Amino acid sequence: MIEGILFTGGPFAVILQVVGYFLYPGDAQTFGQYFADSTTWIRFILHGTLFGLIMGFVNWRRNEKAFANQTGDNS
Repeated sequence: MIEGILFTGGPFAVILQVVGYFLYPGDAQTFGQYFADSTTWIRFILHGTLFGLIMGFVNWRRNEKAFANQTGDNS
């Protein structure tokens, strides 16, 4: 769990916030104003939750498939 947060979630959070600054400039906000805006954090939480759910599902399916291959149960 810690590895997923640090190695997947951490870089995703940083990249999403920096890219968001350029994609959603708003009313010519400064960098500090953008990060202080509540819309920025609501958008980040929604995107982060969606990303986490998708990555969780992908990892779960990958682990299920690997387990089935090791046990010979290919259903």
